[in-house]
Amino acid sequence: MKFSNYLKADFYKLKKSNWLWLMPIIIFGIMLLLYVLFLVLVRLYMSGGVEVDPTNTIPLDGEILGKYLMFTAPSESNLPIILMVATAIYVCTEFKSGMTKIRISRGANRVNMFFSKFIVMVGVAAVYTIGAYVLSTLLSAIFFGIKGFSVQDVGYFFRSIGITLYVNISIVSIYMMVAYLIRNLGGAIGACIGVYILGGVISSAGALFSEGIIRDILNCIPSSLLTLAGSTGELTSANTIEIILVPFAFILICNIVSVFTFRDRDVK
Repeated sequence: MKFSNYLKADFYKLKKSNWLWLMPIIIFGIMLLLYVLFLVLVRLYMSGGVEVDPTNTIPLDGEILGKYLMFTAPSESNLPIILMVATAIYVCTEFKSGMTKIRISRGANRVNMFFSKFIVMVGVAAVYTIGAYVLSTLLSAIFFGIKGFSVQDVGYFFRSIGITLYVNISIVSIYMMVAYLIRNLGGAIGACIGVYILGGVISSAGALFSEGIIRDILNCIPSSLLTLAGSTGELTSANTIEIILVPFAFILICNIVSVFTFRDRDVK
């Protein structure tokens, strides 16, 4: 069976999945709530009804906030959690239904089966990520307006999309590995939540160190790089190297573990 046939079958299954259309609604709801909260906060700030911590780095000037949220709102919309649930459902439901066992009994190539699903989930991550940035642009324009957007900012904006997508693909790799190890939907989602929380703890621990090897090690997880995606300035050489190497390492390692796990374990 050709690899293209695996892809056709998996994309057809994807189109029939209810969660494919539900997740964008959740993303929209989260981002809309985020913008409404910021709008209320700006109104209170302008009226003098709320004091802001002087160390706060979020601009509460409505003219600046729209541009700021264009870059940062997609990262704040919890895309990794959305991708976590989507990946677990997509992988584990086929194990639960017995379809994976049936396809293997008919001589399906397990490696092709895995990479077909990986490509499908990369496509899902791309659609959700790009869609989130389109939505953030529209909401920023509607709620606050977008001013002071230079040609250089356009470059930073597309860089932000690229970084977020690259990191999200590495996150999908992690969740696919967990799903192929667990193979049970509830267990996979629970384990993925544990991985997500652990990543947040490690990232927070890394923030305690201003510099040094400990900070560099603790920041070498994909979720830590999402903060760099919202940057509107030049990145340091160290940041650029992290952005290139860390997601690549996770994609490579997690896919290798997933392939060997799927290839060598019995499917019940």
